Amino acid sequence: MNADTAEECRAYVMVGPTAVGKTAVAHALALLLDVDVLSADSMVVYRGMDIGTAKPTLQQRAQVTYWGIDLAGPDESFSVVTYLEEARRAMRTGRDAGRALIVTGGTGLYLRCLMEGLDASARPNPELRAYWDSQLRENGLASLTTALRSRDPLRYDEMSDSDRKNPRRLIRALEVIEAEPGASRNEPAWRDPAEQPLIVGLRMENVALDQRIAVRVRQMYGDGLIEEVEALRGPADVPAANGIGYAEARGVLDGSLSREEAIERTIARTRKLARRQMTWFRHQARVCWITIDPDTSISDIANRVRSHWEREGPVTLSIEA
Repeated sequence: MNADTAEECRAYVMVGPTAVGKTAVAHALALLLDVDVLSADSMVVYRGMDIGTAKPTLQQRAQVTYWGIDLAGPDESFSVVTYLEEARRAMRTGRDAGRALIVTGGTGLYLRCLMEGLDASARPNPELRAYWDSQLRENGLASLTTALRSRDPLRYDEMSDSDRKNPRRLIRALEVIEAEPGASRNEPAWRDPAEQPLIVGLRMENVALDQRIAVRVRQMYGDGLIEEVEALRGPADVPAANGIGYAEARGVLDGSLSREEAIERTIARTRKLARRQMTWFRHQARVCWITIDPDTSISDIANRVRSHWEREGPVTLSIEA
């Protein structure tokens, strides 16, 4: 990496599955340490999608500077390259102020790119793309998903449900695998585990997390998720439309689902997402886990996370221009 063109910043990283409580803990720590927060969540980038993504509230955003939020309209495509541009701005701000940055989220691709860098070597391959285009025409979308799952199941698990239905995203993932021979994502990015940055993670027993997910989903619908989706109505094939909760709320509006069916499907999809995220963390990151339960206070969790950060120190994020 060329140090002259790279943006570097010290950062404290906290990961964990959806609904475990990362946002509340990160906010408490940001207030305590007087630092900004960079979200590593692929759904909070969309403007107007607030309830279903559990974004920091307006009050929280008035207290702490949040990056990685409200970067695109719900009908726009959004790429990791654009996300990294935002991350560079956050890193530059933190560096210039002489402060570290808190990074928190559960989107594996964003976290990997922040700590490892983007796959710069994976250039578009016209011949390979033509091959997969022909497979798509002849055998349908299933031929792409089957190929990706067999070649790199962890990369497939990292993709959102909407990405798995997007042939362009699937073909691009297959191109990346071809450009990285012998570097399947089934293996850790660091061959020597000791070389991996040690980050902190929050986890909860499955039964307790499942219950918390159910409560949170019902709260989202009670807070007006269906009304939020109605106000955002647009093309059904845009990435944001298939987000967890948004596709189901859209089904209520279209008459294909009852409210209760939508709630139950949202709960089920959220639980599956939490399991996929934990699988990614186990295989792709070196995490010091803090096990919590629903009764653990935010201040207690924040103190435990802070103790880890003080003991291990921040990691260095570096992104090429």
